[in-house]
Amino acid sequence: MSLQLQVSLALDQGIEEVHHICEEHAHNDSSKLLKAIRRLYFKNNRLSLFRGVGAQELLRAHEPLFMRVLDLAITRHKGEFRNSGHPYIAHALSTGFVLSRLGFPPEVIFSGILHDTLEDSNHATDTLNVLYGLNPAIAWYVLSVSGINTQDAVEKDKQLKVKVECFSEMAGNLFPQVIKCADGIANLYDVEGMEGRDGRTATQRQRRFLEESQQKLLPWARQIDEAMLIKVKAKREENFKLSDYISDCIDNKISLIDPA
Repeated sequence: MSLQLQVSLALDQGIEEVHHICEEHAHNDSSKLLKAIRRLYFKNNRLSLFRGVGAQELLRAHEPLFMRVLDLAITRHKGEFRNSGHPYIAHALSTGFVLSRLGFPPEVIFSGILHDTLEDSNHATDTLNVLYGLNPAIAWYVLSVSGINTQDAVEKDKQLKVKVECFSEMAGNLFPQVIKCADGIANLYDVEGMEGRDGRTATQRQRRFLEESQQKLLPWARQIDEAMLIKVKAKREENFKLSDYISDCIDNKISLIDPA
């Protein structure tokens, strides 16, 4: 099995399992959800899966902070659901799962889990202070991918793209784009549940979302591929291409929404 197929399947199965776990424990004590997610993340964030990653760069080496991040995300998104009916926390945890399975640093994974805690918050300054208390890098990256509060979705996306790239330039790395790509992958999971809005039918809105995902995510994913930031290991001289994975995900969703 090629590395591309192997990792693609791992990502698909992991995101599916995250949703299953969140639905199973949606009405239970959050401690069971925490334990199940911890087990899934650790299973998919092992040293044997990555190249050029040390033991101190794995989630297991940062377990106390990891559990605090999970608890904060679960608390922040408690009672929230997406149009698809899935608990919103499944989206946040799927974003983090993608980053953990691809071998990104813990602070990037944690920022992925918390990427929506600041956006649309009624207490943004307080939330940012909490994130800073966890880890300044988490506060930085979450801020870098948080859009402005506006009802104009087109303007919001336009300004967020500029913001992400500006923060990336200031940081001297592509991690803001990495987080937004993982967020985009997690969004693709239940795009079929997107409802009609602003004069568009559900199908029209879904189609538009997929077109915008192609335009926004693929250039960032190609940059990430060129920078060789993904650390998954292969027996042969292979590299996993995030751009190919995202492109395949979008094509699959297009075929479901607009079957030939």
